[in-house]
Amino acid sequence: MNGGDHDHGHDDHAHEEEVQKIFAPSGVFAVSIFEDGVPPVFRITPATQTSRLDATAVSVTTVQPDGTQQVFALADRGDYLESKEDIPEPHSFKAIVRMPDGEFGVEFEEHEHHDDADEAATRDHNIGAA
Repeated sequence: MNGGDHDHGHDDHAHEEEVQKIFAPSGVFAVSIFEDGVPPVFRITPATQTSRLDATAVSVTTVQPDGTQQVFALADRGDYLESKEDIPEPHSFKAIVRMPDGEFGVEFEEHEHHDDADEAATRDHNIGAA
């Protein structure tokens, strides 16, 4: 079990791409904010080969804590759908994903870089206590 407790290689970039899952009748989809070298956009990726979405039938509406809403249209990028508009900061909001088979709510929270330092401090403390 080498590294079994800390198999989090992908978590190092959690603040860059937070992923939420939607379990819809038409399949399972990963909803993320993608911003690796590009302005932040929504990506909706099928988790299974048989799950497909029509970009014209899907939208994402963000609801900010103050109630402000913004609707994002999506474009088909082959293996995933991507929002046509960039997502403004901050990335702390509820998102309503509208699909042909329903509406699905997911939450995104802004992750600051100091969270990584806090995790490292906690990890160091846990190692010292072990």
